[in-house]
Amino acid sequence: MAPSILLTQADIRNRVVRVQNAIKEAGMDLLVLHGTANHRFFAGLDGLPEVRPIFLVIWPSSAPAFISPRIETPTYHSHEMHRRGRG
Repeated sequence: MAPSILLTQADIRNRVVRVQNAIKEAGMDLLVLHGTANHRFFAGLDGLPEVRPIFLVIWPSSAPAFISPRIETPTYHSHEMHRRGRG
């Protein structure tokens, strides 16, 4: 098992800004990501089950958002990003 790496909010924000710039340069409207690796890399969110569709949507000029079945709402609302008003 790989060691856990602690990400700061600045790390996550920088990653999102870089992908937002790439979305703009590519002329795309948005980017939809799925999977725990993407959730961890772009939101610092870990541990969501992969058996249900949970998507991270990144727009070029607005804050990212999760789209998920209602059953996942309690998990998301307990995450630090949401508590700090960043999700």
